[in-house]
Amino acid sequence: AGVCVLGIAAAVAIPAFVSYTKRAKVAEAETNLQQLTRFVESRCQAGRGLPGAAGPVPATPTDRRQTPSFASDPVFAELGFAPAGGVYYAYSIVPRGDGSVALRAQGDLDGDGTLSTIEKGCYPTATGCDCSGPATRTNELE
Repeated sequence: AGVCVLGIAAAVAIPAFVSYTKRAKVAEAETNLQQLTRFVESRCQAGRGLPGAAGPVPATPTDRRQTPSFASDPVFAELGFAPAGGVYYAYSIVPRGDGSVALRAQGDLDGDGTLSTIEKGCYPTATGCDCSGPATRTNELE
């Protein structure tokens, strides 16, 4: 009977722990994208327009925390974007054909090759740029 109770407890606890771990990784991406958005908006307010392409840094996301050098990317360095500690997600700025840019975070939360993507658009305006729209999410907890 004790083995059955332990088995049932594990069947409930393990998936809950995995889900919690993935949500914590997603929270990292949300926080870092908010910071990147603020840096891009500051750049626009200073009259320098939207930045060019940057990243991805790190080059390939994994299910393990990485400590890449964001300073090695000239656009991230100019923006001052350098998340403290390690990251699970790869961050990039991707120019779009309409003059806007996508601020993108991609992570492989469980090492299966499927990417969780969170993306925020920034659009040029007459007075700078607009990054106020909601982020889009694809395979958020993959």
